[in-house]
This record gives sequence, structure tokens and C-alpha cells, in this order.
Amino acid sequence: MDAVGNGASHLKRFGLVDNTVIALSPCLQGIPVAAEDVLEVGKGLAANWSLTSLELTRCHVDEAGASALGEALLVNHTLRYLGLSHNPLGDNGCSAVAEALGENQAVEVLDLSFCYIGDFGALALAQMLEAQLEVTERKKCGEIRSLLLEGNRVGKPGAAALSAALEQTIKLKTLNLAKNRLREAGAAALAAGIGKNGSLHTLNLGQNDINGTGGAALVAAFAENSSLTAVNLQRNRLGAAVVPLAALTNVKTHLRDLNLEATCLDCGVVESFFKEAYSPSLLCLTMAGNALADAGVLVLATAVQGFSLRYLNLANVGMTAVGAAGLARALSIMPCLQTLQVDGNEIGVAGVAAVCDSIAANPTVVSLGVGECALGDEGMAPLAKLLSKHGGVKRLDVSGNRVTSSGCLELAAASGRLRRLYELDFSNNPIQATSAVFEGLCSLFEHNVDLQQILLSDTPCGLEFAGGLLTRDSACIWCETNAVASLPGMRLARLNP
Repeated sequence: MDAVGNGASHLKRFGLVDNTVIALSPCLQGIPVAAEDVLEVGKGLAANWSLTSLELTRCHVDEAGASALGEALLVNHTLRYLGLSHNPLGDNGCSAVAEALGENQAVEVLDLSFCYIGDFGALALAQMLEAQLEVTERKKCGEIRSLLLEGNRVGKPGAAALSAALEQTIKLKTLNLAKNRLREAGAAALAAGIGKNGSLHTLNLGQNDINGTGGAALVAAFAENSSLTAVNLQRNRLGAAVVPLAALTNVKTHLRDLNLEATCLDCGVVESFFKEAYSPSLLCLTMAGNALADAGVLVLATAVQGFSLRYLNLANVGMTAVGAAGLARALSIMPCLQTLQVDGNEIGVAGVAAVCDSIAANPTVVSLGVGECALGDEGMAPLAKLLSKHGGVKRLDVSGNRVTSSGCLELAAASGRLRRLYELDFSNNPIQATSAVFEGLCSLFEHNVDLQQILLSDTPCGLEFAGGLLTRDSACIWCETNAVASLPGMRLARLNP
């Protein structure tokens, strides 16, 4: 048997049909994979010449399995994506993979998120990047473009090692170190390499317990870096340290996507920030989870008028109807906005009505999140009015608004006139399982060919409509137009999980 055939025989029971398949994801295909099975996958990978993507998330890949995969990577030169997230690799398993990838120049995306990797593993990855650079200069071939390390245990020593690699690495485009243990010292160590790096486009350092001092070091490094376009600093204690970031948005070749969710910002910081952002190039801005209150929202709303923002997230910022009215005035002159998130703010009926009136005149908005905004059934009226006037809405979230069957039917009736609706979220509302509600929701699928899902989790009707076929863990009910079963007083649409 030749190498190709042998590879197929090893991988067949994990979902490989033949050697024309380019992606293998056994868990996504419902195929259980035990720790000992990963050794078999390694043998198959070594002899396979077609796979370009291997996803082994939650497949019990341990140190032994990682070593087997490492050995395979020394001879396999077709794989471009390797996903090993949520596996117990540890530092030793990470080192085994990293050592092999130091020579393997095919893999471009490496996902090691939530793999129990600490500073020793980070050092091995830094050495991998440096080794790849040497081979690249010698052979003029590829190297890792995306390194995903979210949810690990990397601290200052690991950050320092990666920082040294960043000073030399010329092709790494994405680095995700969210949910690690960087803190102030790790952030400062990493900043040195970021400032000298000229390849990174996307950097995620969210949830690393970074304070204002560490944040200031990072911001100074960002100013020296000419390639970064997307930065995620969410859930760090940054405060006023973020203000100098605003100046970077004024450069046409600089930041396009900035996530400052829950970074201890208040009205004063926001005011200082937008004094610096006089002509921003930002396309996506997230300020959710900060104590802006109405005053901060009004400052922001005044500042962003005429901006080219496509995505604006102001969820859970303490906004009321007053702030929503100010925001609505800005929305009317934001010609590029596509997504607006104001979830978790008690803007009430008056607030949502103001927002809807502005969006109705803005044809670019396709996604609106107003979950947990204290709307009730009465708040469905302005949303229904919006949907009747704005045919471009693709996604609408009204979860957690105490909407009953009456409000659900009102919004469903208006949604039925849309042709591009993709998702409608009614989760966490007291919608009862009546035949009228069921028929109303099913009619949406009959009139909206693009509609993919209606979310009904944590509603009385969600479980009953599922007929016991879905568990409480299921977030969605996918209904299609063909009725294949019946429940008392209603039809059960075909479920397509």
C-alpha cells in the first residue's frame, strides 16, 4: 500500500472519506476521539498528502498525542491549519508540537487555546518562531501567520520570550494571548517586542489583569508599531491609560478595530479620548461594560457623528432613554454603521423608539441588539415599525425583555415582510407555547428564505416546541417549513440541528 492509501486507512474512522478531503474535524462530525486515538491520527497525518486542515478540539490530546502529531508534522507538508484547543497538552506537549513546527514550514495557523500552557511552553513557541525565521530566510518559504494562545498560563517570562521573537518575526499577523497571566510585568515585557514588530495586524490581550501602568507601556508600543489594525484590551484595569490610543486612530494606516470593553472607563476618560480622536479611521469600536452613563454616551454620540464606524457596541454602559435619544441623533448621520449593540441598558420604550426612528432612515444598519433593555410588549411596537420600513435588517436580538406571546406575534408579523432576516433572538422571554405563536414563528420561515434560526432558549415555548428532541443546553430551534410531527394544538416544524 502506498503512503497515500496508508494515510487514508489510518484516518478513515475519524471522518476521512478519501484522500481528496482537505479538512478533518472528528468532534464536529460527532466522532468520539480518545487519547489513544490521537496516536492513530498522527500515523495517518504522517502518510497523508491531502489534508490542509486538522481540527482536534476537545479530543483528549495529551503529551503523548502531541508528540505523535509532532513526529507527523516533520514529514507532512500539506497541513495549513492545526487546531488543538481545549486539550491537556501542557508545556511538554506544546514543546513537542513547537519543535516540529520549527522545521515544518507549511502550517500557517496554530490554535493552542486552553491547553494548560505556561511560560515553558511559551518559550518553546518563541523558539519555534525564531527557528522558522531562519528556515524562511534560507528556503524562502512560509511560517506561522496566526498563533492562538487564549486561556493559558503565560506570565512575564513567557511574554518576554514571545516579545524577543516578535522583534524578529516578519510574518506573524495574529497573536491571541487573551485570558493568560500577563499582568503589569508581562504587558511591559511584551510591549518591547510589539513596538519593534512590523508584521502584526491583530493583537488580543483581553482579560490579563493589566493595570494602567502596563496599559501605558502597551499603548506606547502601539504608537511605534506601524502594522496593527485590530487591538483587543477588554476586561483589563486600564482607565485613563487608553486615552493616547485615540491618536492612533487618526492615522489612515493604523487602528481600525478597538475593543475597550470593561476597561474601567468613565465619562471623563471618554471625553479625553475623543478630544484626541479628531479624525478617526476606526471601523469597529467596543465600549461595552464601562460606567459611561448617559453623560458619557452623549459625549461619545457627539464625537462620532460623521465617523465611518461600521460596528458600535455600547452594551451595559448604564444608558437610559436620555442617552439613547442622544445616540439616535448621531445614528442619523453615521452613513456606514452596520451593527449597533445597546443590550443591557434600561432605555425602555422611549429609548428604543428613538433608536428605531434613526435606524429606519439609515439603510446600512443590518444588525441591532436591544436585549435586556426593559422593553416589554410595548417595546415591540417601534421595532415592528422599524422592520416594516427597513428591509435590510438581518439580525435582531430582543432577548430578556419580558416579551410575552402578544409581543412575540407582533414582531413576528412585521418580520414576515422582510426578505433578508437571518436571525431573530427571543431568548429569555416569557413566551408561552401556544399554537398561535408556533404558527407565527413557522410563517417566518415560509416568507424569509434567508432566515436560519429563531432563538428560543430559556422560554416556556422553547422546550415544548422542540418536543423533547432538544435539551436545555441547546441554544436554538431551527425550524424549516416542512411539518413532520405534531403536538397538541400546534405543528412541530422539522428540526435541523
